[in-house]
Amino acid sequence: MISQADALVIGAGALGVSTALHLAQAGLKRVALVDKFEPGSQSSPRAAGLFKQVQGDAVRTQLALLSIRRDDELCR
Repeated sequence: MISQADALVIGAGALGVSTALHLAQAGLKRVALVDKFEPGSQSSPRAAGLFKQVQGDAVRTQLALLSIRRDDELCR
């Protein structure tokens, strides 16, 4: 259980994971990302499809794959 954090991000959707990542990159040592589900496992009407791996062209598909991999590494 987390008892102390420099920042608390509630919600592990696309925006929450991105926010936690950027806070950590900005130098915060203890960033807590809290959600009752696994990061990127749920969708909302606004975020549906943000974690899809196949995009309209090869460049965007590679970017999506790198983004998913980076989000996965952040949340482990």
